[in-house]
Amino acid sequence: MLRNKNGLLVPRNRLRVLGLLTALSITFILTACGSQASALPSPEIKIYLLDLTASGSVENQLRLIKDDLMSDITSQSLGSPYLGEGPSLTKFYFTGTNSRALREISLQDFQVPYDLYQYIQDENNDTRTEKFWRLLSEKYQTYLIQKIEEKPSITKSKCQSDFDSILTPTWSSERVRDVYTSFMCRMVVYSLSNYSDLNSYIVEQSSPGVQKASDVFGALSKISSQVKKFQKDYPKSMISVKLATDGDHNLGANNSNTLRRQIQESSDVCSLAKTLKTQYGLENLVNGSRLSINPRGIAALVKGNSEYPAQLESFWNCFFLNE
Repeated sequence: MLRNKNGLLVPRNRLRVLGLLTALSITFILTACGSQASALPSPEIKIYLLDLTASGSVENQLRLIKDDLMSDITSQSLGSPYLGEGPSLTKFYFTGTNSRALREISLQDFQVPYDLYQYIQDENNDTRTEKFWRLLSEKYQTYLIQKIEEKPSITKSKCQSDFDSILTPTWSSERVRDVYTSFMCRMVVYSLSNYSDLNSYIVEQSSPGVQKASDVFGALSKISSQVKKFQKDYPKSMISVKLATDGDHNLGANNSNTLRRQIQESSDVCSLAKTLKTQYGLENLVNGSRLSINPRGIAALVKGNSEYPAQLESFWNCFFLNE
């Protein structure tokens, strides 16, 4: 028997139980009051379509999306749980003679930010996690913007050397710097290499005579399949589709089934749009709460009378309308 603080005799085993309950209560209070680290949200999915054919100006079409593209692959790449934003997942598609055979190019290894954020959470408390995430995001963005402007070829060793210097003022530990440098350079080398590849591919495929037809519906078919996959894999993600194409579907001089002919022979372009959407299996390409389609390059034809561009624009506006 032992006396408690009031002088009363209490069995030893009861004191042990009371002590355990007190400890558990304190733990519960601390846990309940402590802020919980947020998870990195689902990716922000960005899809671009660029027309490589001569019906429109490739340079002008690319200019329409350039600012958004730069933002996606630099300032928005990592995302932020503190702003409710996931990392960017950016993919590029093309319109050409056989759009289904043209490449698709990814501009981020978007899984890396999730691995990085998990590592920071595992190694730090919530306050330091937020501090380090914001710092690394800023350093990454600044570095990538600088390298894109310089247009150099980037190597893993050069990137690692650069980031080791960049991160030294914050982390004196070489072991810690090595870990963060590895994460940073996995993203940087992937994005810069693919961005360089993208530009080379555009120059190569948009050269005169390379793309002799404009398979717009083939390109949209590829995008439609990708959208369905993303909607299944990331149901909480917002998907943005930006179309830098004039939308003038034309399979060549020997094919009379052009979009121009169909529009000009139709008494109702919206009815035609609905018919062709079903024919090509593109019913899922409609503006909605989780899918945004921006046909910003539509009807920007190099050659065209005053009537057809307006008809073409009306057709595509109906095509992507959510009825």
